[in-house]
Amino acid sequence: MESQQQLPTELFWGRHEICQIEGFWYLTLNMDVAAAFRSEFQPRKDDILLASFMKTGTTWLKALCYNILDEQEDDILASQNPHDAVPTLEIAFFRDQVQQLLLNPPPPAGRSRLLHTHFPYSYLPEKVRSSGCKLVYVSRNPKDTLVSMWHFFNKNLKADPARPFTMESAVETFCSGAMPKGPFYEHVVGYWEESRKRPDQVLFLKYEDLCRNPEEQVRKLALFLGRKTSVDVEKVLWRSSLC
Repeated sequence: MESQQQLPTELFWGRHEICQIEGFWYLTLNMDVAAAFRSEFQPRKDDILLASFMKTGTTWLKALCYNILDEQEDDILASQNPHDAVPTLEIAFFRDQVQQLLLNPPPPAGRSRLLHTHFPYSYLPEKVRSSGCKLVYVSRNPKDTLVSMWHFFNKNLKADPARPFTMESAVETFCSGAMPKGPFYEHVVGYWEESRKRPDQVLFLKYEDLCRNPEEQVRKLALFLGRKTSVDVEKVLWRSSLC
């Protein structure tokens, strides 16, 4: 890998420097985190790794998978955020929670460890591919992804609160691919192609299908996740509602 000083750089959303590695863009301040994830993450065979581009349905996917696998009577997510129940790996590494995450005991028998990442497929450690763990990816149409990103980053990342990042600038940024974990198209295609090669190990979902026919998609997801008993689809959907 090139030294950080030699990498192409851009300014994302008028505020944060990003650099390009192997065709994808990453926040420069998080490069140590990305490198640590790639070298230190130890997947387990029964892990379930959820993946997504930002603003494509991550929270909903976390809630659905957690509730499909959770057979307790109590609704855990009624009092716990899906992002706490299903940790995003790069955030865990950034917050120096990696030892807690990697060294914690295996889940109870019959319960897989649920984890999440925004990294593109090509950046995942080789150990993820060879471990036998399952991956679930959720995609979303680019227009809605862009609009959601525009609202989210104008609220959280704008350089000048008095001057929101314009939609025109957001479209230009999105189409150029110069954004964290971008380009969008290549991110989606990486997981799509792998799901075609290894359908038993990689499931590719569409946010729009989840909205149109949630019952069918929950059954499909439960089957892929290896839920051995019949799943109460209505209860899963109710507990996973973000409304």
